[in-house]
Amino acid sequence: MNRADWFAGFGWVNRLALALALLAPWGPGVRAADAIVVVLQVESSEIITSDLKRLRLAEPAEVRFAVTTPYVAQVFGDDLKIPRDMMRLTVLASARRVLGEMSATEALKPEAVRAIVTEVDRALDYLGVAVESNTLRYTLVPPLWLEGGTPR
Repeated sequence: MNRADWFAGFGWVNRLALALALLAPWGPGVRAADAIVVVLQVESSEIITSDLKRLRLAEPAEVRFAVTTPYVAQVFGDDLKIPRDMMRLTVLASARRVLGEMSATEALKPEAVRAIVTEVDRALDYLGVAVESNTLRYTLVPPLWLEGGTPR
């Protein structure tokens, strides 16, 4: 068998795999959830920016994930506690990673939330989910020390 024969045979394998993937995407008895909603509390969201300003969510935020593949349903079934926790932690970590590299002024702009969503989508791609909508809005936290140098 020479190299040309091997590559010619490889094409039908790819076509067969694609056909099987398209014909039975959800598997028997498994369906994907329409959306998975993750709620973030204000207390768990504090972030330090590159100019050492503190940010936190202005109010509890909701991130809605659209399910794009059957992976979550196949692996976790109807119990969404573990994937929901993974998504919540990924959103918090992505926000810290993205906003921590920005100044406070940049972090308060709408482009910062778009950058967080892009990072979350990249990080959770393997789960077969994508951010559908969110209510993330960050605000500055008052300083711990007054201007005179005395603590509050």
